[in-house]
Amino acid sequence: MAVRKGNCLYWCSVFLMVLLVSFCSAKQARRCLGGSEVFVCTLVQFDYEAGQDVPQFNISSSVTAVKIIRSPHEMQEYNSDTIRHIREYDSVLHRQLGFPKAIEIQDTSMHTVEVPAEMLYADFSANSIKTITVNPQLPYALRYLDLDDNYNLPIENVTHFTRLQSLHLSNCRLETIPDRLFTPMTNLQHLTLAYNRLTAVDLKQFPPSLTLLFFNRNNLRNMTLGGVIFPSLEHLNVASNEISSFNATLILPLAPKLKLFTIERNPMRRAMVDHIVEELNRRNISHYNMENPDEWVCKDDEIIYDGVCFSENNLESDEASWSTFGIVSTVMVVLAGSAGLGYVIWILYKRVQ
Repeated sequence: MAVRKGNCLYWCSVFLMVLLVSFCSAKQARRCLGGSEVFVCTLVQFDYEAGQDVPQFNISSSVTAVKIIRSPHEMQEYNSDTIRHIREYDSVLHRQLGFPKAIEIQDTSMHTVEVPAEMLYADFSANSIKTITVNPQLPYALRYLDLDDNYNLPIENVTHFTRLQSLHLSNCRLETIPDRLFTPMTNLQHLTLAYNRLTAVDLKQFPPSLTLLFFNRNNLRNMTLGGVIFPSLEHLNVASNEISSFNATLILPLAPKLKLFTIERNPMRRAMVDHIVEELNRRNISHYNMENPDEWVCKDDEIIYDGVCFSENNLESDEASWSTFGIVSTVMVVLAGSAGLGYVIWILYKRVQ
């Protein structure tokens, strides 16, 4: 009888310990913030690094998307000692979050990303990504990828995401584009490469499926056409570059559906701007975004010409050149006239003698 009582006490103790551990785990598990949608879970940022403690979450099975944000305290007072960091997004964290189809993790000093094959949407902008891990044997389902504001980003492995429709690579300090990087992306529609360090691009590097292509805020001096046709392209943005010459009559026929060709803040002379705008007007294509008032606010050394801002020095250089030419021509005429008059007077003088 004593043995039975001892066994009973033992199993009761074990049962109570299991309940206690489960209760503590449930208390420690992170929950979605109040106000989260049925399919979208918003979580407060936490510390995570592969090989360290695995975080626990209490997330409904109906959730398909996870968004991680800083706590209100961190957003109000920036303190590097209290800010949480997710250093990696790997298969372990993906599993703990319930295998979401969409993930948004910004500004967490993340350095490594392992993209799950089934993921559809990923926003890893404003991080410090140095490694993108992929399995070349897997068919990735990813449709949307935002890697903006990741300095020194290695973009070579992005080519494995062949089903991408939107790709954002702005402000990544890119100086060149690897050959055939975008070739497999036959469904790519939106591509942003703004705020980088590109000096030249060959348009044949980009898929003809594009509807939007942004190169604004680079160091572009020329664009090679390459004979490619963009049958669906609607917006091409080359604003704020170093482009001084552009043959609009060559590129515009290659994009028959173009609606907006943004050209402001390039070192173009007045005659070049007139040539481009005239060709755009003839094809009913706008050269500035009427929905973006910021494009109409010029700096002190800029002027508005044909609705957009250009450097005053560059635009006026044509007139200055013509003025200089006119002055030189006038001086030459005067000198030639004076020389001719002197010759006539000398001849008359000789005859009188």
